[in-house]
Amino acid sequence: MIYFLFYSLFCVYLARNNAERIEAGKKINHAVNGSIHLSAAFLMLILSGWEDAISLLLLARVVFDMSLNSFRELSLDYVSPSPKSFADRVEKAVFKSNGLLPKIIYLALFLCLQILK
Repeated sequence: MIYFLFYSLFCVYLARNNAERIEAGKKINHAVNGSIHLSAAFLMLILSGWEDAISLLLLARVVFDMSLNSFRELSLDYVSPSPKSFADRVEKAVFKSNGLLPKIIYLALFLCLQILK
C-alpha cells in the first residue's frame, strides 16, 4: 500500500511540472506521461498483481488531474473544452463536462479493488 503513496507523490510532482509547462506555453508530451503511468502499472502487475496495477492507474488519474487543476488555480473538477490527451478525450466523450463523476467512480473502483484483493 505504501507504493500508492509514493506514486501519488510522483503524480503531484508530474502535475506541477505540467502546470509549469502550460504556464510557460510549452507543449505537454502526453505520450511520455502515459508511458510513465503504464510502465508503473506494468511493474505493479509483476510485483503485486492485476488489482494493484489497475488501482495504480485509477489513483494516478485522480491525483494527477486534481493536482494539475489545483496548480493551475482551476476548480478541481475542471474539464478542458478541447482535451489533448487520449485519456482526457475518452473521459470527455463519456462524462461530457462533468469532471467530478469520473473521479468519484475511479476512487470507488480503487477502494473496491483494494478491499476485494
